[in-house]
This record gives sequence, C-alpha cells and structure tokens, in this order.
Amino acid sequence: MTATPFAPSAAQAVEPAPPSTVQVNWSAPRVNLLPLEVVVARRVRRAQRGAALAAAGAAALVGCVWALGLGSTAHQQQRLDEATARLTALQAEQAQYAAAPQVLKQLETVRDTRAQAMAQDVAWYSYVDSLTRALPATAWLVSVQTSLSAAGSAAAPATTGGTGTAGTSSVGSVTISARSTSYDDVAAYLDALAAVPGVADVFLSTSTSDASGSAPVISFTVTASVTDAALTHRFDAKES
Repeated sequence: MTATPFAPSAAQAVEPAPPSTVQVNWSAPRVNLLPLEVVVARRVRRAQRGAALAAAGAAALVGCVWALGLGSTAHQQQRLDEATARLTALQAEQAQYAAAPQVLKQLETVRDTRAQAMAQDVAWYSYVDSLTRALPATAWLVSVQTSLSAAGSAAAPATTGGTGTAGTSSVGSVTISARSTSYDDVAAYLDALAAVPGVADVFLSTSTSDASGSAPVISFTVTASVTDAALTHRFDAKES
C-alpha cells in the first residue's frame, strides 16, 4: 500500500498571520538652537509691535475724545456768536431810540405851551351864530365885537348885574350892535341872550330911535361877558 502524502484542501488552506504592528510614541526633545541674541531680538520686536499697537489704539481714543470735545466747543462757540450778534442788534436798536425820551419831553413841553396859549380858545363861528339866532324875527344884527382876557390871567367871576347868570367865570366880553322896529324886540333879545351858553352879565348899553323913515328903526348896543362855558378845551393837556 502506497502512502499518499497529505495535502490540505483549498478550504483548509491556512492563511499566513498578518504581521503585528506596534506603535511607539516618541518625540525628540525640542532644542532651540538659535543664538540667544536672535531670540532676544525677536522678543524685542514682538514687544515693540505690541507697544506700537497700544500706542495706535491710545492715539485713536484720544482722537475720538478730541473730536467730541471739538464738536461740543464748536457748538458752544456758535451759540455764543449768535448771542453776541443778537446783543449787537439790540444795542443798535436801542441807539436808534436813545433820543426818544428827549423828544417826548420836548413834545410834552410843546403841548403844555399850546394848552396855556389856547386855554381861552372859543369857537367864534358857532358862538356868534348863537347870538344871531337869539334875535327876534323883526331884528337884525349889525356887528359883533369880542375880546378875551390875557391868557393865564385870573378869570373874573361874572356878576348878577343885568340879566346875567351869577357864579360863572368871565374870560372876555362881547359887544353886539343890532337894529329892530320895536323896543319889545330889544327886551326880548336881552332875555334870549341870557339863555345862550357862554353869555352872562347882559346889559343894554345904548338905544336910539330913528323915525325919519316910514317906520321907526331902533338901533341898540348890548354888552355881555363871555364865560368859560364858551371855551372849547380842545387844546387842554391830557393826563397820561
């Protein structure tokens, strides 16, 4: 019997074991082989760069603060300039009216002088018109003469003589010349004059009759006092 050598089958073939892998952690020691002066120079440069950055940051911060302060100062200066300009304008306006008190004083003096000069102002047109209207229908006016007392002189009180009204201050006198056809008209005119405002102390000064015509004509003259009731007071000083 012949022996057959044993040969493993394909399924039974044994694969070789993979080689084992062993990891070894090893680091070589770090040794700075640079010269000491190079290391020191690098450190100095890093320190200089840091100082430069810090200086730049500080400069930027100072610039911001200065800009803010400059803006605030400019605003305050603008307000000061505006206030100064306003003050200058007000002073200019004040200078324009500097003479106003003197002008007002002069105006007051002029008004006082005018009031004194015109203290006895009488509206003669309306006054004479009242004297004319008092005449009877059959009488007519010939002339009227008036005179006033000096301005500023004491006014004399009107008396009760004739048909005048007592207790009225006289500021002047009036003389009336008229004509009529009867003595009744003369008497009526005297009574009518006594009722005219501004007239007092009415007297019949003269009376003559002319019978040369177809009807007698009586010429008569009446004198009276002009009282302060006839004054207009339009120039009196007004109290302020």
